[in-house]
Amino acid sequence: MSFALDILLEGVPLLSDRGTLGWCSVSLISCNGKRILFDTGSYSDRSLLLEKLALLGLKTANIDLIFLSHFHYDHVINTEIFTESQIIISEREYRYIMTEEYKSVSDPFVPISFISALKKRFVLVSEGTRIVEGLRVIMLPGHTPGSMGLLVEDEGILFAGDAVKNAFEFREKRAPSSFLSEGEAIESYEKIAAYAQIVIPGHDLPFSIASSTEINYLTKRTPVRLRIYSQPEGSGKTIELFEE
Repeated sequence: MSFALDILLEGVPLLSDRGTLGWCSVSLISCNGKRILFDTGSYSDRSLLLEKLALLGLKTANIDLIFLSHFHYDHVINTEIFTESQIIISEREYRYIMTEEYKSVSDPFVPISFISALKKRFVLVSEGTRIVEGLRVIMLPGHTPGSMGLLVEDEGILFAGDAVKNAFEFREKRAPSSFLSEGEAIESYEKIAAYAQIVIPGHDLPFSIASSTEINYLTKRTPVRLRIYSQPEGSGKTIELFEE
């Protein structure tokens, strides 16, 4: 199997009193002649995402498939710029958004206008579907009913989306915010442990699950700089996150 991985945007585990910042992992998977983008990030990621693709000599038209782990804004929004790509979504997530089930569970993160804008390009998949040879869909319900991951079978790598938001929650068996059930989210953790050696979470760095007591990150975190302006004309203040 021909396989290569580029993590274009690393997930960042941040919350605020104004809501989620939504900086999720975005990965480019090249496998057996296909380029697959796992999730697409949010508006604030767009310029950097395009820059990262350009550094690889790629444009949006070079992406064959968009794999959406689930239909929340921070994973979906930039799908709109990949106008020539098919969009892979689970059958269960499709029902979740098309029947407006998300409203019944008060899920505020579904970008409603994007449903009609993107649905003509949806390709529906379910448990065990092979996207290409060597890449298999693993259903991971809990965070949303149709959350799913993508397993690189020969490598034991699982792209988990928000079924695993971060390594700490996974290690401690703390369910992510769940619009299905926390019980199913924990069952999805157990399923992940049965299939994978390496997890790429929705909002954290890739980590190995070889140890149940330690978090073994596989990459170093890139510092994030926040610029705060006390007054529009002021010089402001810079806050460095994840400084060594």
